[in-house]
Amino acid sequence: MSATVPDAPTLPELVSQDETQITIQWQAGQDNGGTPLTGFKVYWSLDDFASPVKTLESLTVGTNTLDGLVTGDFYSYRVVATNAIGDSIASLTLEDVVAGQLPTEPTNFIRSTTVTPICTEISVQWDVPASNGGSEIIGYTLKWNGGEIGGDEP
Repeated sequence: MSATVPDAPTLPELVSQDETQITIQWQAGQDNGGTPLTGFKVYWSLDDFASPVKTLESLTVGTNTLDGLVTGDFYSYRVVATNAIGDSIASLTLEDVVAGQLPTEPTNFIRSTTVTPICTEISVQWDVPASNGGSEIIGYTLKWNGGEIGGDEP
């Protein structure tokens, strides 16, 4: 069997961030294509990769720190694995990571449940976080075991 390009790496995960840098981690895909991996490339963009801001090459699997970010800008990241044959397809995208500090968690989360013969309704409310992390909070995501909902009101 002849060698091929490797499988895509796993979805990058956010490890840490500050005003001008981010640390992400990923793992190699399951198949190296039959030849050793020679490195990884990280692409990041402000506009869904219509024009990548920057590409870093020759990175190793694991944790890598990327710098030169602009505080308050939202970046998306993809990783590509490389072997002697060529580049893999890109990983899934880590989307909309804002350079800067993360906001604190919302406070005073209150949940109430109403059960009727027709349906069950759950209402939630919360107070805005004590810190917005240096950028305007533009929405909230409520997650539960069955899925998630996005919204802009506390």
